[in-house]
Amino acid sequence: MFRVYFGKRKFSSKYRLFDVFTSMPGVGNTLVLNLFRKLGISIHARIRQIDGARLQQAADLVSHLCSFEDLKRYRIRLLKLHLKYGTYRGIRLRQGLPRNGQRTHSNAKSQRIRRGKLF
Repeated sequence: MFRVYFGKRKFSSKYRLFDVFTSMPGVGNTLVLNLFRKLGISIHARIRQIDGARLQQAADLVSHLCSFEDLKRYRIRLLKLHLKYGTYRGIRLRQGLPRNGQRTHSNAKSQRIRRGKLF
């Protein structure tokens, strides 16, 4: 059994390549399915079953998409815009409340108390 690095994370050769790629932030099921169809890789293929050249080609294509730092930066910038423009989401965020309509009367009181700063 050998180990493979994808996006600063270490995976053993027994993992399915589909699960490895979809665990990366910013990479979804549809993107990975299209990539596998393009490269001719089965969805159920494990890392050890794929030859090195094809594995490297898939890793290169995924690594050029988006990094975790870029996604984090984008998410923070989006939240700051919501705060700046005073949208409903921004107001709820500023108050430390859930923004998607979750119940606050009896649930998550300890969560609201322990919540720290977002930025």
